[in-house]
Amino acid sequence: MRVLTARALALVAAALLAGCVFAPKLGDGAIACADDGSCPPGQACGDDGRCHVSVGGTGGNGDASVPCAPIACSDVGRNCGPLDDGCGHTLDCGTCNAPDSCGGAGTAGVCGCRVKSCAEQGKDCGAVANGCGATVSCGSCALPNTCGGGGPANVCGCTPQSCAQMGKNCGNVTDACGATINCDMPGGCPSGQTCGGGGTANVCAPGTCTPTTCMAQSKNCGDISDGCSTTLHCGTCTAPQTCGGGGTANVCGCTPTTCAALGKTCGMASNGCGQMLNCGSCGWPQSCGGGGDANACGCTPTTCAAQSKNCGKMPDGCNNVIACGGSCNGNRTCVDNVCVKGGSCTPKTACDPGQCGVVSDGCADVITCAPCAGGKKCVNNVCQ
Repeated sequence: MRVLTARALALVAAALLAGCVFAPKLGDGAIACADDGSCPPGQACGDDGRCHVSVGGTGGNGDASVPCAPIACSDVGRNCGPLDDGCGHTLDCGTCNAPDSCGGAGTAGVCGCRVKSCAEQGKDCGAVANGCGATVSCGSCALPNTCGGGGPANVCGCTPQSCAQMGKNCGNVTDACGATINCDMPGGCPSGQTCGGGGTANVCAPGTCTPTTCMAQSKNCGDISDGCSTTLHCGTCTAPQTCGGGGTANVCGCTPTTCAALGKTCGMASNGCGQMLNCGSCGWPQSCGGGGDANACGCTPTTCAAQSKNCGKMPDGCNNVIACGGSCNGNRTCVDNVCVKGGSCTPKTACDPGQCGVVSDGCADVITCAPCAGGKKCVNNVCQ
């Protein structure tokens, strides 16, 4: 069979531009590459100067002269969702069971669930579902607020009461939410009665009333009834304390929050009362904030592009594996995940003493090392 030249390729291109329908069947390596390295559609120029058929992709390194070595879901630690096998095909790595979702914990292609904090859900008291099959305590409320008292569940609030609802008919009284309202009936108390005269504050009755004081009631903030017909202002609080914040009405205090209520799983966080909480640490390869969420354990995997790699498999920095392409062509060798013309590489077959996790074999693959022994932990692929 006569081999086509670059001039023949030019004729093919001219025919296509002229609107001709031309579909030659050209075998693998049947024709030489053009001077500029171009080949007919579906073929690519190899290092031998011949046009070779691309089958299912080029393995990510542009070499069509050798078969592509596809990867499997298990090779890269995936257990859900789609995955490009590096050879032009898409794999289905499976589905997740609720409450897990694919990538839900922040790692693409891995089933997981991210705990929702109280703040994310707009809750600040009581126990609420965390979105992952468990509950989290969102804390308590500072009086006069109560959990759900304003209507919405698990939200601190207060519903004010009227004079009639409280059974009051004279003088000034707090509305149960910190505001002062006047309950005087038209004309005041009937003749012979005084406000609080019967011993019940803000209720007309025969007798006289002796007003109390803030000190006598051990109150140091907010407004309280004097026991007769008016209200007393007992002062204000200094932050971080609030009036009733410690659980006792009209007394300055502060109720500290918890790491769980804040949705924090690592690092330091304020407890809301002037002290810091230690929310724990993370085990390698995760770090605190490593997945993008502050005070949450996570790990952001690297990419082949970021590391300038174009062949084989390599560790992703999160103790998993990523595929950077298939094999290199005939006269190139994958050395440290880079195709090197005329290169050579002898892969490691065993981990170094003290190594752990997933490490590179120095060529085109990875090695999974044994777990650490003797109570040591794996940190940056070294048992410590």
